[in-house]
Amino acid sequence: MVPLMARIAGQLVERVRKSVNVHTIFKQSPLDVRKAVSEAVSLLEGWSEVYFQVRERIEMSGRDQRWEFDRKALFEQTNYMALRLKDLIIVAEVLSQFLGIFGAELKGKSASP
Repeated sequence: MVPLMARIAGQLVERVRKSVNVHTIFKQSPLDVRKAVSEAVSLLEGWSEVYFQVRERIEMSGRDQRWEFDRKALFEQTNYMALRLKDLIIVAEVLSQFLGIFGAELKGKSASP
């Protein structure tokens, strides 16, 4: 069961990696970046939430043995990626604030010697 669930976690990581390309994500507006990255974080965090909910239901039913798998294999990548994505959300928020400071006049002018 662990290999199957580890493959699922790996696919989640890969899909998030493709949808949130760090090399191109900031070509979008900060609002779009926050939205896309927040959705990715929700997906990754939802993976562990669902695991623990199912585990609790199975253990409460008493019909099966203890439902415990290697958490490192299942959640190490997803948890790490979710943390880094939260950092990207902070960057997008700071960028949004930074862009909001300057008016259209200052944004359009280039520095002159």
